[in-house]
Amino acid sequence: MNGVFVGLGDLGLSTGKRSSDSDVQRLVRGVADCARRFGKLSGIAAATPEEARSYLDIGYSLVMVSNDATIFAKAAAETLAATRSGTRAAASNRRS
Repeated sequence: MNGVFVGLGDLGLSTGKRSSDSDVQRLVRGVADCARRFGKLSGIAAATPEEARSYLDIGYSLVMVSNDATIFAKAAAETLAATRSGTRAAASNRRS
């Protein structure tokens, strides 16, 4: 084994607690500590850049910020909003 990746959803299902719960956070820290002690990589997913920073501070070697589906959805929503905004501005200019 070269490393371990923590799935917070999996921890939530197995413990019945939210990822913010102190018991889950204790497990998260324990995984990072154990991986470091044995010279293995440790990874985890974070929802925000701030959360990612906290996992790096704990000692995780790899942190995935968000996920591809969330990143693509956000980019699509921003593109759609900008397109709609531009369409409204163009229509308004035509009326003037």
